[in-house]
Amino acid sequence: MKNITQKDKELIKECFSQLEKNNDYDNSPFSNKASIVRAKSGKIYPGINLALWYGACAEVIAIGNAIANGERELDCIVSSGYDKNNKPVILASCGNCRQLMARHCPNIDIIIEIDGKYKKVKVEELLPYGFEPTSR
Repeated sequence: MKNITQKDKELIKECFSQLEKNNDYDNSPFSNKASIVRAKSGKIYPGINLALWYGACAEVIAIGNAIANGERELDCIVSSGYDKNNKPVILASCGNCRQLMARHCPNIDIIIEIDGKYKKVKVEELLPYGFEPTSR
């Protein structure tokens, strides 16, 4: 686990901005999730979910957006949504997204909130025994 940097704070701010920009899309409590991924190049790529009970999460859209634009090395990702009081918060990725990151960008840092503080973790910390061949 690592502390966040100023660049990470800017990524979080951009993620909240992306969330707010798309807040009028749907009033479903399970929509309105945004994700921003930063590539090693420094470019950022957004993603949002589309208020479905199935389909791609915001993380999948953001990672796909980066890869579709030629990025192959991803540095950091953050996801946000709203709490029950409609306040923007950092959200942890679901298991499917963790597995996607373990497979396609295993060295990415993931910003999460732990005990009221933002921290960066590696996907293996969130998914220690992912569905991958292992020598453990």
